[in-house]
Amino acid sequence: MYKLALFFSFFFSAPYFSQHDSTSLKQGDKAPSFVLTLKDNVVRNFAFPYSKHIVLLHFWSNDYVSKSNNHQLKSIAERYKNTMYKSADGFEVISVAVKLDKKIWQEVVKADSLTLFTNGIATKDYSDEVCKKYTISSAPRNVLIDETGSVIALDPSMKELEAQLGERKVFQPIKKDLNGLLAKSLNRDEVIKSGKLSLYTIYGDSIGASTSSSNGKFSFNKVKLNQDLVLKIANQSEMDLSDPVALYSPTGDFLMNGSVIGDFCVFNISYKVAYRLLDVNAANTPNEQMNLVANLEFSNTGTFQLSPKDEEELNTITSILKKNKALTVEFKTHTDSKLSEIAAMDVTTRQVQLIKNYFLKKGLASSRIKGIPKGKTALSKPCEGAKCTEEDHRQNRRVEFLIS
Repeated sequence: MYKLALFFSFFFSAPYFSQHDSTSLKQGDKAPSFVLTLKDNVVRNFAFPYSKHIVLLHFWSNDYVSKSNNHQLKSIAERYKNTMYKSADGFEVISVAVKLDKKIWQEVVKADSLTLFTNGIATKDYSDEVCKKYTISSAPRNVLIDETGSVIALDPSMKELEAQLGERKVFQPIKKDLNGLLAKSLNRDEVIKSGKLSLYTIYGDSIGASTSSSNGKFSFNKVKLNQDLVLKIANQSEMDLSDPVALYSPTGDFLMNGSVIGDFCVFNISYKVAYRLLDVNAANTPNEQMNLVANLEFSNTGTFQLSPKDEEELNTITSILKKNKALTVEFKTHTDSKLSEIAAMDVTTRQVQLIKNYFLKKGLASSRIKGIPKGKTALSKPCEGAKCTEEDHRQNRRVEFLIS
């Protein structure tokens, strides 16, 4: 019963940080430097900008609200730490424990697997230098600092924090169809038929609805990956609580049991589990930050050429590849359904050569570049003739990049 109540609180009340005012520190201020005690009594100075990283300075204590924030931040740190940003080199959580002795602090860090954080402790509690400089008198408190060392948010909610990080990313998350199977935990053949399903983000935003088929299968179209999800199923008479309803992958692998909360069976799906709901032929864990869909313009004034906007998009990719010599780029060019198959393939072939020549001109080795013309064989918005809107055509005219 305790676990159910805990989940109910976690999902239905928007995850939050404490909303106390910071009277001295304001958005736009330069983040103060400070000295912090880390593990094994190592004392370290922190100055901003911090290695050109976006930093969340996270103050917490040992109460329930603070530990809940730690749990949610751990998921965000996993998903955003090594993401490629437009002007930053990464995302870092500097965690400051307050009102804890060192032994309990180290036990919590170990027990909660907070290894992705830079973990420190304010040895003088709220009288510690770092608390004074950031006017911290209670926890949890949070300060988001950008790669230039400026404060960009005070006490953002988890949703706001993800939005801040998301808009600074080079690549946007992949959207894929999620598929799965609902059946009894002890008997996979005892499927849940005609189940009314709803999918949400962990913050309660609705993503879509579905109904399980006669064989227990369900699907949600074009779901953004690299996020934690919540799947809810309206309670049915066939849901015998003595044998929990279970979630299975498209290949039939057991993933997890659901929890009955009120009139619903609920699955709290981490982003890692969500990847296992992809089509059986999909990669186990795609690297979302390495995928980019660009709507290049290919200005045509008698001959094909790249527009300034196109070159700006390609410069971002070039910069990433130059920073990491081990990376390669594969790209596929697509056009809309207006052209014949032969003409569409001709257009996308010429686009491949344009892009490849640009990368070569920028100094990338030919062995690191692979271009594939797709013509109109893989429309993002399948449609023909009058059924296609101009927006459909625009989305179909795209270039998909995979950096690996």
